Amino acid sequence: MATKSSIKYLRSHRKVIDANYAQASTMRMTGMKTCQIMKFFAMQCEGYRNIGFVLKDLYNRVELEEKKETTNEDAEGAIGYFIGRTTIEPTFYFEYEVDIEGRLENIFWMDSVGQMDYKAFGDVLVFDSTYNTNKYHKPLVVLAGVKNDFGTIIFGPALLSEKTTEAYDWILGTLVKANGGKKPISVITDGDKSMRQAIEHVLPNARHGLCTFHLKRNAETGTNKCSMFTSMFAKFMKKAIPMEEFEEGWHAVVASCGLDGNDWVKKMYAKRSLWAETLLRECFFVGMRSTSWCEQMNAFLKRYIKPNMRMYQFVKIHALALDFLREKESKAHHEIEDTFLMLSTELLALEQHAAEAYTRNIFVNVRKHLGRQGLYDCFKREDTGSECLFYLAKYRDSRTWVVEMDKETRQMKCSCKKFEWKGLPCAHMFRVMVVKNLQKFPQACIMKRWTMNAKEDIDVGGSLGT
Repeated sequence: MATKSSIKYLRSHRKVIDANYAQASTMRMTGMKTCQIMKFFAMQCEGYRNIGFVLKDLYNRVELEEKKETTNEDAEGAIGYFIGRTTIEPTFYFEYEVDIEGRLENIFWMDSVGQMDYKAFGDVLVFDSTYNTNKYHKPLVVLAGVKNDFGTIIFGPALLSEKTTEAYDWILGTLVKANGGKKPISVITDGDKSMRQAIEHVLPNARHGLCTFHLKRNAETGTNKCSMFTSMFAKFMKKAIPMEEFEEGWHAVVASCGLDGNDWVKKMYAKRSLWAETLLRECFFVGMRSTSWCEQMNAFLKRYIKPNMRMYQFVKIHALALDFLREKESKAHHEIEDTFLMLSTELLALEQHAAEAYTRNIFVNVRKHLGRQGLYDCFKREDTGSECLFYLAKYRDSRTWVVEMDKETRQMKCSCKKFEWKGLPCAHMFRVMVVKNLQKFPQACIMKRWTMNAKEDIDVGGSLGT
């Protein structure tokens, strides 16, 4: 069916022969890009039509040959580097897999700091991956979280052969194995289907949430930059509203924007349990919904990773990048913690207790809600036996909030679900503390992961992977 002049472009007739690849490989060693090499071949053959293959064929051959190289000294150098780390850091953990031909497929590593951070703050896992971070085009997966001052921490990275469900199964299983079986409560991803399936396999009880950063960007593309919809979509993602209000608001804005038949909008509505805060509020996400913080590591690596860098050089650069980011975060943390703190509310006893328990950044957030407790009126109390219910109202607001308090432990639950969502007391709970004339927070209302003693009594015991 093809014309004589187009036969050469059929896939069955295109091939990068060994002689062409050898020439291309030599030019790549001098720093030439693949597209520049293709232009050289075109000049050599007096036109692209005479080369015998297209640019994509050359890219594919280069990638194939470079993956084969991982069977040689390069992969051995990376593994040798990790073995060397275990001699000076016995708890350093790494594990890798090879395929049936002995080529390195997946590799995961985690130092003692990452293990300690995961055991203290691994209740929420941020799962992010990116391509083209090294010469083998292996996706770099960054496993991160949120520490006790609401700063970003990186638990550990992995290099995978490709973005498949099997590869993600392996990395999640290895992460759990490296940390004594500890599994996260919730996981935030960029929406990759393979990631979602892996989470269902390895972490069936974890709640999965989609990254708001990626969703917002996709909303602009999926709706042809409809500003009215993207504005309301952002509100639905980041604000907990009654379910009836969510449903009415969604259908109203979709109709107003003429997006009833839009495939992306339909898909997002079907997945609303993964991104709407109204439906995620009952699960602990530390109040975070984005993977964009992982891009700190990616941005740092892109500055220093060279196109032809060997794998062992890449993992060493990554280790240096991780140390640099940790030192930067630690310095900023100490600068904040060392600042003079002045109490500013009228509830000095409660505020002082918060200042002594929480890290400075968390305390500032808690104090804001402590100051708002005066906006609420406790208009009704109800004794149910083991619990006491407090009904709260706000001036010129038709809503009612209910706080349950256990009489023995003084543990509280509020209908706003802020404690379940973020692990911090809400203004409604503070109002009940004032009504009960409490001078300190009930211990059950203080989540250890937000305190200055979050890492206390944590034992790290790593082991050498295989």
